[in-house]
Amino acid sequence: MNTKSGNQNRPVSGKNPRTAAGVKGKLLASFAVVSLLAVFAAGIGAFSFNKFGTELSDITHQKLPAMFTAQSLATESTKIVAIAPRIVASSNRDEEKAVKAELDSRLQGVAEKVAQLRSTGLMPETLDTIEENSANLRDTLNRLFEVTGQRLQAADEKSKAVSSYQSLSDRYASTLKPLLSYTQNDLAQLGAAADELENKDEYAIDRSKQDLVKMLVKYRNTIAARTPIQEIGRLGNEAGSSVIATTTETSSNKLSIVSVQVKGTYADVLDLVDQMDNEKLQKFYTDLVDKMQDLSSGNGSLPDIRQRELAAAAASEELVSQSAQYADAMVASVNELVDELRNQVDIAAAGTETLQKQGTVILYIVAASAILVSLMIYFFYVRGNLLRRLAKLQTAMVTLANGDLNIIVPARGNDEITAMGRAVEVFKDNAVKVRDMQAEEERLNRERNEALRDELLGLADTLQGEVETAVGEIAALARELQGVSQEMSQSAETVSGQTEEVASSAREATGNVETVAAATEELSASNTEINRQMTESTRISAEASQKAQQTNELVQSLSQSADRIGEVIALITDIAEQTNLLALNATIEAARAGDAGKGFAVVAAEVKNLANQTEKATDEISGQILGIQKSTGESVSAIGEIGRIIEHINEIATTISAAVEQQGSATNEISRNVRGAAERNRMVSASIGDVVNETSKTGVLSGQVLQTAQTASTKVENMRTRINQILDNLRDQAQDRAG
Repeated sequence: MNTKSGNQNRPVSGKNPRTAAGVKGKLLASFAVVSLLAVFAAGIGAFSFNKFGTELSDITHQKLPAMFTAQSLATESTKIVAIAPRIVASSNRDEEKAVKAELDSRLQGVAEKVAQLRSTGLMPETLDTIEENSANLRDTLNRLFEVTGQRLQAADEKSKAVSSYQSLSDRYASTLKPLLSYTQNDLAQLGAAADELENKDEYAIDRSKQDLVKMLVKYRNTIAARTPIQEIGRLGNEAGSSVIATTTETSSNKLSIVSVQVKGTYADVLDLVDQMDNEKLQKFYTDLVDKMQDLSSGNGSLPDIRQRELAAAAASEELVSQSAQYADAMVASVNELVDELRNQVDIAAAGTETLQKQGTVILYIVAASAILVSLMIYFFYVRGNLLRRLAKLQTAMVTLANGDLNIIVPARGNDEITAMGRAVEVFKDNAVKVRDMQAEEERLNRERNEALRDELLGLADTLQGEVETAVGEIAALARELQGVSQEMSQSAETVSGQTEEVASSAREATGNVETVAAATEELSASNTEINRQMTESTRISAEASQKAQQTNELVQSLSQSADRIGEVIALITDIAEQTNLLALNATIEAARAGDAGKGFAVVAAEVKNLANQTEKATDEISGQILGIQKSTGESVSAIGEIGRIIEHINEIATTISAAVEQQGSATNEISRNVRGAAERNRMVSASIGDVVNETSKTGVLSGQVLQTAQTASTKVENMRTRINQILDNLRDQAQDRAG
């Protein structure tokens, strides 16, 4: 008891006045020595790192960026070289513009990189060479663009000229075909007449000498008319082949020769055209040959366009070669710059490495000295004195902390550790008092915590029940919303599929109706043509009936007017020849009209055949003149029968014409109704398309509703889980508080 009273009355803080330097002073002195060594080491390190940082900054911020820029410049130069063949390979203006834009961008990049390198002040002469080669390359490639544009323009002109020449050549050949066909028909008729003469007896042949002479004259005239036409066709084919061949010719000399040859060929064609008897045909071929000559020789002709195209191609090859030379020179200069920069980087890196090694050695020496001094302080003072006394004081403090208040606290000495021992002694006395107070405090806390735990557990149970009920209702509504959304989405998909089928059927029906409408219009046109032909047939039948009556009268007086019949036969022969000539002119006009004259060409061919048949009939009639007197009576009855048959044919033709008119009216009505149906089908297709769009929107909205419902359900489950976690934590805290 006396000891405790004495300790309580002893001052806790302060140190013995006789102590000049306590633990604080000794430690400060030790730390001062170690700190001086650290400051010295830091100074050495700072100097070394500053020097190292300067060298490294020069490498990373000056030399390496310049080297990377130079390497990038070399890459850009290589890409620019690769652009030249792409310029030449451009097939249209759009490709040429795209390549031009890329070239301008890359040349701008080269200029920017050269400017960056020039700002470093490295190798100005090399940079001047690079800029000079870059400018030369830019000028060369710009000229290459111009030449390529000229080549593309020549190619466009050549394509148009070839198309025009082909069209003229087709007209040239198509007009010759009906002329050759006309003479071919004459040759066929002459062959048939020769066969007929061959089958006759000698008496009939002697009487047909005049006909034989006519056949020979006609044969000579036919051959004379056919030979120039065939020669015109041959010369036209020869000239056309030569002109078309110039589009792929690679020799300028051959192109010049072709122009002269084709000009002479067309001169021969014009000479043959001048020999034709038909003035319209002469004018047609003269104009056609003039146009074909314009495309065959002179400025703007196919050989001239090909010459310009070959010149542009040769210029392109020369410019590509020049651009490659400039690019190689620029790449060589860039590589020289890169090598110089790489050499400077290597030198700077070697110097930096040497500096780093020197600084490292100095730091190792200073660090070893600091460690040695620190170990001496630790072993002789800290461990031998401070730590030993502190260990005893620690043992006493741990024992007190464990609840053993009977331990003796060491408090001998005159330094700060002694003051700490005295303070621990005071703590020991206070701990006894605190122990009694804590016992009472624990009893009161235990009672309060038990009451709070019961209240929190009841509140958690109530909250969990209400939350489970609300979350269950929300989850049920979300599931119901998901079901409805799925049904809406399925219904929308079904409606969309059916609507698409209906739209497809409507489009197919529209196409079928339009096909029927077109066919009906063609049928209406055919009915109109049939009606016109029937009218013509009726007219011809009426004329034939009239001729039959006249022939009947002539046959009755045939025995007295045989000579006059011969004159009538000659007149019919002249009419047939004139009809043949008219048919030829009609055929030529139809050929000039192109597709629009095809129908007229068919009618002209029919008229020509009718004229040929008429001529053949007159020849046969002239051969039968000698036997007319013997068969006059029979001819009268036969001609009367022919008249009745022609009248019957006329009645049938009239009936057919009326039926065709009625059919044409019905066909026009069908065509009108079919066009209306096609228009309504198109309206239905458009409406069905709108329905398909709206159905698709409904499906999308249903999918969005379904996704929203699923998201809401997920969030509700997450909320339920989170609330349960909160309530579990609340129960655990309540249990911990109660414990």
